[in-house]
Amino acid sequence: DFDIVVDKILESNPTIQNEIAKSNAEYLSLRTENNFANPDISFEALFGEFGENKFNVGVSQSFDWPSLYKARSRQSESWRIASESAIAETKNQIQLEASTILASIVTSQNKIELYQQIADKFSDLLTTYEAEYQRGNVSILDVNKLRVEVADNLAALENEQLIYDELLSSLSILSGSADFESQVSMIDIIPHFELNPLETYIN
Repeated sequence: DFDIVVDKILESNPTIQNEIAKSNAEYLSLRTENNFANPDISFEALFGEFGENKFNVGVSQSFDWPSLYKARSRQSESWRIASESAIAETKNQIQLEASTILASIVTSQNKIELYQQIADKFSDLLTTYEAEYQRGNVSILDVNKLRVEVADNLAALENEQLIYDELLSSLSILSGSADFESQVSMIDIIPHFELNPLETYIN
């Protein structure tokens, strides 16, 4: 399924994964800064006469004004929202790129299949033409004309195969070197994409 492959690409895309990891680490750091500082513990031994030893343990805790904690909390929450928005934008861009490449791959697959079918029919037809030429039923001009068409179709097939391989390579890079060729080969229908409002492309 087209959408399933696109979703898997988004899940494995290194750019998205790195942004999520950095965002989570930064958000955790901001939240940690808003925690109470570790308490200071002091220990003192008092040695008295006749073996009467005593120990004093002191614990002190420093903290900021409550308003400062609230300000930090608002700051970390605002940062989280902005970070999620940035990640969502990155996902949208990569989703568009992945969908475009995947659609091009499906189109390329269909072209390769068509060129191969034509090549098979041309091969049979050329065999027939060459046999008929030997019998004197067709001219050498007809045979050579068909040979040119056969060669042109084979060249188109080879060129389309190169395009297909390049598209697969681009998809592999986008997915972090994951192999989707077997899944892509099963897709034969390109979904209809809804056009997004113009405002979504304006920063």
